[in-house]
Amino acid sequence: MPLLYCAILVFFSKVYGLLGKNVVQSDALVTAQLGENVTLSCIYYLDEIPAVSWIKQPFGQKPQLVAIIMSPTSDAMFVNQFKNSKRLSAKGTKGTSTLTVSQVELSDSATYYCAITLFNEISFGNGTTLMAMGSESHSRAVVLQQLESESMQPGDTVTLQCTVHTETCAGEHSVYWFRQGSGESPPGIIYTHGTRGDECQRSSGAVSPTQ
Repeated sequence: MPLLYCAILVFFSKVYGLLGKNVVQSDALVTAQLGENVTLSCIYYLDEIPAVSWIKQPFGQKPQLVAIIMSPTSDAMFVNQFKNSKRLSAKGTKGTSTLTVSQVELSDSATYYCAITLFNEISFGNGTTLMAMGSESHSRAVVLQQLESESMQPGDTVTLQCTVHTETCAGEHSVYWFRQGSGESPPGIIYTHGTRGDECQRSSGAVSPTQ
């Protein structure tokens, strides 16, 4: 049953792109030092009480169903490789749900999605990216690019933006913008930006030069 449930969630998210307007994950990025505890939350605006699911998508990997909360009065049911985890806990109340990761490890770095299911309809939050920081993660970087779909007319101007979060030396990373037209393979590079700095520090930079 959990595998089928996960397959249904992934199918709807990929094919129909249901980034639910009724599900809000206000934190796009959460950072935590190794060993810390962190709580991810989502809010949903519904009068009815839906089933809530938490889904983990490690960077560059397939989504993984973590837990299902059938109602605010029921305990979270952890599934698959998370079934016996002692570091994860999930709760639900009417209108909110939380997922707590205790003693954060590098393997916890991923994007976590909150999804609600009601009357055979599934809605997803935009996701919260958890980035574990530590001596072994100094070369890690996370690129966040908010997905916004809106119709544009020929001649209109649109600005695309991505945000780079990294613990490496400021300026050591390079940013590339690619464009892939219909039927084109591979995508072509249209912009590059990169500098090198001598001072190392945790940094967060936003790049939005592409119009």
